[in-house]
Amino acid sequence: MARTKAPSCDPGGWSLLLQQGSAAVNQLRFTDNYVNRFTFAVIDRYWHEPRKHVSFMCRWLALIRLLRSGALDSRFYHPGISEDDPDDISDNVIDLAATFPLGERGAFDVKAFLAELNKAS
Repeated sequence: MARTKAPSCDPGGWSLLLQQGSAAVNQLRFTDNYVNRFTFAVIDRYWHEPRKHVSFMCRWLALIRLLRSGALDSRFYHPGISEDDPDDISDNVIDLAATFPLGERGAFDVKAFLAELNKAS
């Protein structure tokens, strides 16, 4: 797999070339949305330290899955009404996500995360 370096502000400038065996090469391009811009900003910042950007992104994606699961009540999370309206996430959620263990599938154990969050709040 090859990847090309592009400015983090334009995810559309990034692509992946995928080839399996002697099959044709497929090129994948990223869309320009806030998740991809954020992801590529992290990669751009930690380009020469891949362990840091992989570790950070694993936690970020686990947090996104938790937020989208609907498990957090309104004390901890208020989703924005539109894409232009920012989400309101409790500092306790962010702090806990930074240190809480990731499970085998790269996600937080929701029940254990909520129990710890309620103890910390």
